[in-house]
Amino acid sequence: MKAGLQDEQFDLLGVAPELRREFLARIDETELIALTDDAYTLRWRGRYLHSRHDPYKEAERQLAEFHADSADQLVLFFGAGLGYLIERFLQRFENPVVWLEPFGEVAARALEVTDFRAALRSGRLSLVTGVPGDDLLTELFAGRGNREILFLSHRASYAADPAYAELQKRIENFLNKKDVNLATLSRFDRSWARNLTANFVHLERARPVRRLFGLTPNRTALVCGAGPSLTDDLEKIAGIRDRVVLIAVDTALRVLLSGGIDPDLVVTVDPQPLNRYYLEGCEQSAALFVADPTTSYLSLRLLAPERLFYTWSPFPLAKLFYDHLDEEPGEVAFGGSVSTNAYDLALKLGCRRVLFAGQDLSFTGGLAHAKGAVLEERLNYKESRLFRREMHNYRQLSALPVRYLPGYSPVDVPGKAAGRSGGATRVRANDKLVIFHGWFERRFPAELAERANFEIFNVGSAGAEFRGVPRVTVAEVKFTEQDQRPDFEELIAPEPARFDRGAFKRRLSDLVGQFENFGELLKPGIENSRALYDRARRGQRDRRYEELRKKMQDLDNRVREQSELMDLAGGAMQKVIFQITENYRGQQELTDAEATDPHIVSAKQSVLLYEGLHAAAALHAGWFRRAARLATAAD
Repeated sequence: MKAGLQDEQFDLLGVAPELRREFLARIDETELIALTDDAYTLRWRGRYLHSRHDPYKEAERQLAEFHADSADQLVLFFGAGLGYLIERFLQRFENPVVWLEPFGEVAARALEVTDFRAALRSGRLSLVTGVPGDDLLTELFAGRGNREILFLSHRASYAADPAYAELQKRIENFLNKKDVNLATLSRFDRSWARNLTANFVHLERARPVRRLFGLTPNRTALVCGAGPSLTDDLEKIAGIRDRVVLIAVDTALRVLLSGGIDPDLVVTVDPQPLNRYYLEGCEQSAALFVADPTTSYLSLRLLAPERLFYTWSPFPLAKLFYDHLDEEPGEVAFGGSVSTNAYDLALKLGCRRVLFAGQDLSFTGGLAHAKGAVLEERLNYKESRLFRREMHNYRQLSALPVRYLPGYSPVDVPGKAAGRSGGATRVRANDKLVIFHGWFERRFPAELAERANFEIFNVGSAGAEFRGVPRVTVAEVKFTEQDQRPDFEELIAPEPARFDRGAFKRRLSDLVGQFENFGELLKPGIENSRALYDRARRGQRDRRYEELRKKMQDLDNRVREQSELMDLAGGAMQKVIFQITENYRGQQELTDAEATDPHIVSAKQSVLLYEGLHAAAALHAGWFRRAARLATAAD
């Protein structure tokens, strides 16, 4: 043990004095046991974290099982005891390392006896103590997807305390959520932008959702998802229909109507053209519809303007529309699922209690959605000898890796009510459902703590469980005289918000010309960046290479001056942005050698940026031209 080693390594890590004191105050909870002059083991939580014979050999045995595809992959160590595993890893491999240690006293002991100074100075090794927040994780994993991050768990630490397994689960969920979010943004970026511009003409005749806020104080809301259990629960829902504000997600509309249940409000947010099938037959319903402005324009065509309400959207394109309104649209929080929007809408209405039905967030009974949902019915038209509805359902269940959530299955104990005694189990889900479940579990405790007399109950017969949210039967819900079905038409002003259509049309026409000019500005950037990339790959960093670099620098400055157009275009080129900033799915298509050459990487990023901007500029010019024509036709 070298004198002063711990302090020096604390300094290299930048650990603040007060945090050092906190670690050292608990260090007596550990027992450092010398084995030889240079080997120790640590007794902690009643366990030895290393072999009492040869901790180095023990580390070598675990590393023998480790494999990395490349030296660029980031390796996360969940616990390491005194750090022998990391020390040997740094000697054998070249990968960067992040050491995640929930307990500062263990980290302090490791820094006392194991020398990591070279790796700390070079930046190859980082140490994270405690439980990292999302901001730190975002910084740590910037530019890396799941396949570029490897896990290595210290077995003895896992056996000593469950915090290590919980931390690993948190990191897995964070990375899965990040990958799903990147995939979603990359897949739907152009759909959102296109829908926004096509929906302008529908939105100006609709009403802002803010007019609904606060209209049903102290009432009970029932939020209906389209989980498989909804079909079995229709009769129960019908029994309390007149006592609740019934908010349905669009996918549940057809199922509810088939059970003779008409919701008060239907929430729709899906940008895909397929979304329109959920709303076909909506004329059979007297419900009001709340839509995100990026919802499929084919869906909004089906809805009468006097029954349509729109929400706030964060896209710069949406601001073009809001700038010409005389009312604020009103914001409904979103968490990736339409059910999260529906729940937040219930809160904005002022409801004192929220019930959930059909909120399975799992594949109850091996099904992806409620029987009778519109997509299931449309399979009648698609079924053939080579394609059966069972195959469609299987594809939905297997599209993402299987995950499990705590939950309830339908009754499995004779004589017991469904979803009650004896029904607790794990239910099958996937990464997306886990993300939505996490959103609710973060929101529920905060609202239950902050809102006086606020209640949340799950009245569904199956599906995932939520911590702190009781699963009850409908008969157990205690209603009051205030719990009545509202008449929204009597409560809301019927006219749309005032909208300056003339100024809006002029703005759209101006933007058409600006984007056309912007596209011309970008054309040389595509040609020059491709030439620069070609020469960089060939190693031809000659006079011509420097001329091209200078041209690109001048052009970059001119493009940056078009900040508004860049912001607008950015919404339709998220995939390109992630290719550059996150190396999304390796789309830069560089070899390992090229990926380490900053000249090649920079040139490739320029190619991606200018090609993406040019395509986005052309799309926006066309979309705005069409939107201006529709606005004129509406005069």
